[in-house]
Amino acid sequence: MSKSPIAYRIFKFLINGMDDYNAVICSYKVLQENFGVSQDTVRRAIKILKEKRYIDVYKSGTSNVYAINKNIVWNSWGTNYNYAKFGANIIISESEQEKSVQAKIKAVKHKLLCIEIALKKV
Repeated sequence: MSKSPIAYRIFKFLINGMDDYNAVICSYKVLQENFGVSQDTVRRAIKILKEKRYIDVYKSGTSNVYAINKNIVWNSWGTNYNYAKFGANIIISESEQEKSVQAKIKAVKHKLLCIEIALKKV
């Protein structure tokens, strides 16, 4: 991965987001926004991670389930990695949400900012 720093960064992101079964669900959009890169860059990085066998990618509807290679990082007990049960953590981005949800998120962020400003004055 030394030839692709973004592949390494995405791999670390997936490790940090994975559950006890080494799985995480997130879209390319989440990865694009998190790292400030294009969809093609994400696609190339994921391809590298798959080819080097750092991850496996499974489909769940239109989402990707990323499973980290159990020989690299294993989060669960014993040799439980023969099971294909996923209770994956799911990472979503604000921009992927419906407009009404985006408005609610914006309102909550504004309230938090107001509270933060008020606390600084105290």
